[in-house]
Amino acid sequence: MLKHLALLLMLASPAGAASWTLDGYLKEVYSVSHDLRQAEEGVRLARSSYMSSLASFYLPAVLLSASNAPYSSYNSPRLLFSRDNTAAGVSASLNLFNNFKDKLGLDSSRLDRDSSDVALFAARQDLTLSALNSYYDVLRKKQLLKVADASVTAYEEQYKKAQQYYKEGLKSYSDVLKSELNFRLSQLAEMRYAEDYRNSVMAFNTLVYRQPEEEADLAEIPAVSDTSMPVLETDLAFALAGRPDLRQARISLDQKKISRKKAYIGWFPDFSVDAAYNRQGLFGLGNPPAGTVNPSYSVGMSLSLPIGPGTFSDMNSNLSAAIDLARSERALVEAELKAKKEIISAWHSRALALKSYEVARMSADISAQNLVIVNEKYSQGRASMIELDTAQSDDLNAKNSLANSFFDLLLNRVAYDRTVGRKIW
Repeated sequence: MLKHLALLLMLASPAGAASWTLDGYLKEVYSVSHDLRQAEEGVRLARSSYMSSLASFYLPAVLLSASNAPYSSYNSPRLLFSRDNTAAGVSASLNLFNNFKDKLGLDSSRLDRDSSDVALFAARQDLTLSALNSYYDVLRKKQLLKVADASVTAYEEQYKKAQQYYKEGLKSYSDVLKSELNFRLSQLAEMRYAEDYRNSVMAFNTLVYRQPEEEADLAEIPAVSDTSMPVLETDLAFALAGRPDLRQARISLDQKKISRKKAYIGWFPDFSVDAAYNRQGLFGLGNPPAGTVNPSYSVGMSLSLPIGPGTFSDMNSNLSAAIDLARSERALVEAELKAKKEIISAWHSRALALKSYEVARMSADISAQNLVIVNEKYSQGRASMIELDTAQSDDLNAKNSLANSFFDLLLNRVAYDRTVGRKIW
């Protein structure tokens, strides 16, 4: 039918459609993704916070100041601009020790920075898998629609042959009815596959913020480049060290250790050592009277121990931190066991996908050959309509299975690598 030919031509080369390659699509997805931008912004904020903590830990706080009161009741006259009324100076202070609280704060800020890096990696992994799913799904649905369109053409031809055979007295009217039913059912199936294809294109467009109804011409994936089985033991070791969720769990555990140390330190008296420097006068302004000690500097120590309700608060904080630490340790053990289970399952899924693709290729080849044989027998009156219908159905199912298993295998490898924690972009 003309409609089927037009549809096939549209799939082969959509008029005015944007052309995409897989690499180009991934690049575009990365550039427009709101979730990825948020993760990158989180990294920038965490790194900036860490640099601020680093500066606070190592650098002194320096203050340059200058002041003048040009109008005052103490001036004579009251409106008076005079260098003698100007106060200026520089002061600096640096905490040298405070029960390791600043060091623990710096370590916590570093862990926050590392956590944001892991979160960005995980976000990019998730986005990549989503984009690959979207790209492959369009190609999958396009291939299934081509198979459905070819099936319509085949059933239409068979229907016309059955009509001709019936007129020549070679076939019964029931064959005509059965072939017509098959033809109508194939048309219905084609409409469903066409709807699935349109939906997949809309999902494809939405991920890169294009209008849903826009056409898309995607570069085909000619073959599966990797049909190997990974080494399970190697990937288990890699995953335990590098999976984003396990890295985050270890960072969380380290944060809980820091909180535990802070709470434990709270039991002890607060001991602080501070250095201070102060100089009056700046650029010839605000110099102090003669005989004044200038500059002045000092290293001071202080010791304090709050007693009262704060003691009970410290006890509660210490208990809470100890419990949180124990929970994080248990959570890490559970996360590692869960990761191992997921990887082993994904490994077996990989083996199944490889075998399914191998069998699907064989099945498609055998079914196609069988259909040719049965079709020839039917035209010679040596096969029934039921046998022909079975052969046609087997051929259609085999082609669909081959298309599905092909894209399943492509996605399976990516999904496996993501489960292991290996970079997929």
